[in-house]
Amino acid sequence: MKRAIILALSLLAVFSCSIKEDRAGCPCSLTVVLVEAGGPDGEDLVLGISGLPDERLSGARIPERVERTVLKGVHKVTAFSGDEGMILSDGVLSVPYGEACGPLMARSESIECLKDEAVDTVRLRKQHIVLTFRADASCAGIVVRSQWNGLSVKDLQPAAGRCRARASRTAPGEFKVLLPRQGDASMVADILGGDGAVAQTLEVGAMLEKAGYDFAAPSLDDAIICLDPAPDGTFSVTVEEWENSPGKELNI
Repeated sequence: MKRAIILALSLLAVFSCSIKEDRAGCPCSLTVVLVEAGGPDGEDLVLGISGLPDERLSGARIPERVERTVLKGVHKVTAFSGDEGMILSDGVLSVPYGEACGPLMARSESIECLKDEAVDTVRLRKQHIVLTFRADASCAGIVVRSQWNGLSVKDLQPAAGRCRARASRTAPGEFKVLLPRQGDASMVADILGGDGAVAQTLEVGAMLEKAGYDFAAPSLDDAIICLDPAPDGTFSVTVEEWENSPGKELNI
């Protein structure tokens, strides 16, 4: 019994600090609130806290909160969801070439854990763009290409890499494709004719930028691009308004 008491006191000395000590190496109980995370329904949530291993929480039972012990200081708390099909390597989520992005949502914040307890509430931000193309029957398909294929988990900055994704036909005359956050407006769309060959290449990134789309917004908007066939076999383009658009409609 005496030996057990001595052991308990020794552990207490290791995991606690006196008022007089430098508290930089002392423990802090960090509560991460997940109830307002707002990720895609049913998708896993990957939680990262600097100094601790990342955790993948099952989308079927994401807890309302988790509590972890960290050393006092400033800690980076990251979270992402909707990464199905993406590859995580060296802190970067990337989309394999030829594949579309998942409904990726993420956040990254530096949290002060300077007292005995700290609380952080996770609210994910939209890190993908849903591009919807509307066209007539002369459009057999659409392939979108860019120079940005991923996202840095730590700072939510776009990651450079070749990106190519074919839009899915979601309705007659409608195609949709998901892309990760883009670092500039360089993406293009190849419009395929009935024979499957590229009929026209459109600089859709520049078109969206001209219409006022904000590629650097903390939470990205979706966009709709309407393609109208011209007599010469090309297409004119209308960029419709999106949720947070400046209220412009642009014919190109």
